[in-house]
Amino acid sequence: MNMAARKDRRRRRRIPYIGPLRLLWEDDTGRPKYLSVKILDISERGIRVESPEPIPENAHVSVRADRINLAGPAAIKYQMRIGSKYLLGMELSPALKNQAEELFRHPSSVEPPLLVGLVPKRQASGQSAQDGNRLGRDQSTIRLPPQ
Repeated sequence: MNMAARKDRRRRRRIPYIGPLRLLWEDDTGRPKYLSVKILDISERGIRVESPEPIPENAHVSVRADRINLAGPAAIKYQMRIGSKYLLGMELSPALKNQAEELFRHPSSVEPPLLVGLVPKRQASGQSAQDGNRLGRDQSTIRLPPQ
């Protein structure tokens, strides 16, 4: 199944967001593993990240994204190798789902106020304002101020 068909099946809106996320989990021997990954998008129920290494499906991980005040447990639901990186899909725990839903309701209310709101990415021509990729539907992004 191609990625466009997969996106069409999603019941929740995803917001593109590029930002750091730290993961903690235990490997097969019970030793703690730490990994810094890049968030690609967020929904009210999950997060998609780019990782330099795979994490087994169904692994329980602890996530922490300080810039958006998101911290707690999640589960790896899928992994896909893309070149030298891995795309990981995580399902959020109920507590994290509440935090993510709050981001969707009030994106600029995060303390400290790092999120400046939802910004349309689609132009009238159907081209992305940032990368020129064709978009099949309106998308939004969470934009952070420069550091």
